[in-house]
Amino acid sequence: MTSPITSALTRPFTYPLTDTLGAIMGEGSVPVVPIFGPDQPAYIRPTAQGDGSGLDYDNAGSLSALPDFLHLSAPGTTVYIIADDGDYTVDSGLNALLLDGGGSAENPVTIAGVDSDLDPMKPTFRSTRRDPSEWLSLGKPTRATTSLSVSGYDVFMLAGGLHDVVFTDLDFESVGCCFNPLGDLARVTLQHITFSNVFSFFTNDLDNLGAFR
Repeated sequence: MTSPITSALTRPFTYPLTDTLGAIMGEGSVPVVPIFGPDQPAYIRPTAQGDGSGLDYDNAGSLSALPDFLHLSAPGTTVYIIADDGDYTVDSGLNALLLDGGGSAENPVTIAGVDSDLDPMKPTFRSTRRDPSEWLSLGKPTRATTSLSVSGYDVFMLAGGLHDVVFTDLDFESVGCCFNPLGDLARVTLQHITFSNVFSFFTNDLDNLGAFR
């Protein structure tokens, strides 16, 4: 598939396609060519719509497609996460999405919460973390001694090398870790983000954080 978007990737690589990308670009692993760019945003809704390609609102991908969409984004792309179509459930079926790649220093990729009119609005990522009122009855367990169904599942894992990405207008409720960096990042911006009842907002040392807090 030849993309109308012409922009050099920061490094050449071949990406093993998921079912969604396989349907878009053909089966097997192929060199990644951006299909999203400044004039072609990507769309995500709580449930995939249409063909799940992300090319418009009616064919939005689900949250699980975000890593693929990021790989297919040229510098300057905006990935819209639609906020007025329900919460995004983070559980054992969708946990710790690994994000890699990015835009450029001048033209980052923006992952933005919006409503269906594309005005800023915070989508909610909601997991299974117990309410603070239950902590004492649980004996203040640590991440190492309790299940994620109690402490909350993690949302985003930021791969080492992630670069030039802006996360904006997002909300996290009852999750484990909102952002878990796995290595060095470059020019990653977090802005207009709210969170409540989370184990950690941003950390790379989850196993040593101790008891719930």
